[in-house]
Amino acid sequence: MHRAWYAGPINCERRIAEENSVGFTLLELIITLTLMTVLTAFTLPLAVRWISDQRLLVTEQQILWDLRIAQQQSQTNPISWTVQLFPYTPEYGVYDGTRFIRQLHFQPGVDYVDGYLQMSSGRITYNSFGGSSVGGVVRLYADGVEQDITLYLNSGLQTWGSGP
Repeated sequence: MHRAWYAGPINCERRIAEENSVGFTLLELIITLTLMTVLTAFTLPLAVRWISDQRLLVTEQQILWDLRIAQQQSQTNPISWTVQLFPYTPEYGVYDGTRFIRQLHFQPGVDYVDGYLQMSSGRITYNSFGGSSVGGVVRLYADGVEQDITLYLNSGLQTWGSGP
């Protein structure tokens, strides 16, 4: 077998084409960017909605746990604890008798339905048996979704769930 020392013009052109074929073509880049834009357009509203739902859930759970802590502290201490829901602002305070413990704000974008607390009183005090001084529904709202915290008068039970 004899090897040819001249590879010929075909092999030279192939070698040059292989050396210069680094990167993507303009068409490939345009298709990739178009697909990424379409995917972003579909997923961005879902992500925004998910964040809003999570903020509503965090606010609801925080209020619910503060109510339960106030109830528990009222049962174990001689002083009644109070959770004061402010009627026109998305915030509330926790009190040990008359002593202020802390004030919390709702997560951004979360508010009461129609912008105000729809209860006879936003002042929820627990007695030494764990019974609440007021009953009603705390209805929270964020981007079209409602969540309720239901307080049962004098029983101390709190439940939560979707609004009407």
